[in-house]
Amino acid sequence: MKKVLIEINNYLLDRKIFLCAKPIVIGDNAMCWHGIKREKGTTELIINNEDFEMIREKQYTIKDVWGDLGVKIGKMDIWRSYSLFDYDFYSKGAIELESFLIISFEQLIFTKILKMDNKKDLDDLEIIKDYYFRTFRNNEYVLNALSSYGKYKESPNGIVYLS
Repeated sequence: MKKVLIEINNYLLDRKIFLCAKPIVIGDNAMCWHGIKREKGTTELIINNEDFEMIREKQYTIKDVWGDLGVKIGKMDIWRSYSLFDYDFYSKGAIELESFLIISFEQLIFTKILKMDNKKDLDDLEIIKDYYFRTFRNNEYVLNALSSYGKYKESPNGIVYLS
């Protein structure tokens, strides 16, 4: 992941894009950073309005997605907002690195919830759920539940009353 962040930084510098505030990494790269996903898709960043206006002056084509303004530069999508939540909102609790912020795990989940009507984001929520199951479930409890699977399957709503 460190290599990816260096590539992003170099890509911006090569285009003479010097940001005043550290960009916030969201999307697939943030999922990789948090250990949830291995493959990286499009790089997505959120920047503050001042930096966005500086990029706008460089004559990049601005895209407007339901009020979220962004610009595509190569393989990167750089956003002023995401679902109309701004840089200040997403920077809260973010992980601070030398040149970037990584969106917090809670905010990352929030971005996926916002876009649940999108199949990719719904699939990402499933990946997050599976990650939680693999990483945080009490294995002793899981084994106990598996040993009673037949009883759960036969009972209404999976409820078994023990005496």
